Amino acid sequence: MNGTMPFRLDRNGPSYRLLKRLYGASLPHSVLLGRLLGAERVARQMLWRWIRNQYVAQVMAGRCQLGREIVWDGDVPQIFGRGEIRIGDRARIGNRQTWVVGYPGYESARLLIGEATSINYQTLISVAHEVRIGRDCLIAGEVRIFDNNNHPVDPERRRVRAPITEAEVAPVIIEDNAWIGMRSIIMKGVRVGHSAIVGAGSVVTSDVPALSIVAGNPARVVKRIEREQQA
Repeated sequence: MNGTMPFRLDRNGPSYRLLKRLYGASLPHSVLLGRLLGAERVARQMLWRWIRNQYVAQVMAGRCQLGREIVWDGDVPQIFGRGEIRIGDRARIGNRQTWVVGYPGYESARLLIGEATSINYQTLISVAHEVRIGRDCLIAGEVRIFDNNNHPVDPERRRVRAPITEAEVAPVIIEDNAWIGMRSIIMKGVRVGHSAIVGAGSVVTSDVPALSIVAGNPARVVKRIEREQQA
């Protein structure tokens, strides 16, 4: 039978004992070495984030109007539709975004994201007319924002995949410094007032007053934010 026999290390031989000893060996603990290795790790992570940020920025520049110093915390957002997208200076966009901006018959849709606003991971924004998010807003992870019904309410029109009508579309406006909690849903026609808070998991179907906290399904005002607390 031709061929070579596979190499096998003799467990009783000196080579095996030497390798076992080396495998079990460890360097003496060194504060200096630990700090150097920690600094190298931080520098490597910063370099990788910078490279990824530049890559995503270049891809998004071909699709959106971008401000300065935007931070991209992950992959390139999935964007559907040909509507307009503007992102302000110093915004922060999380990983795994899905933005639908424009439906058949609604090619003039607009998504506007203000300065210094943070949109966290796995956020879905669906725009047929307009979704406007102000400056300094905090949009938590897995939030859903719709300015439309996505599908017709009428079952016959839904069955034949008819497009949504103007009656099923209304803009969403989130004013400055609002905080939208994790897994909340903002429905069409809603205005969230400035500095308001939407509790996690809320379904918002009507306007949220400024300086208020809403929660529940459907969301209701549960507390007012006093200006001393806001400060």
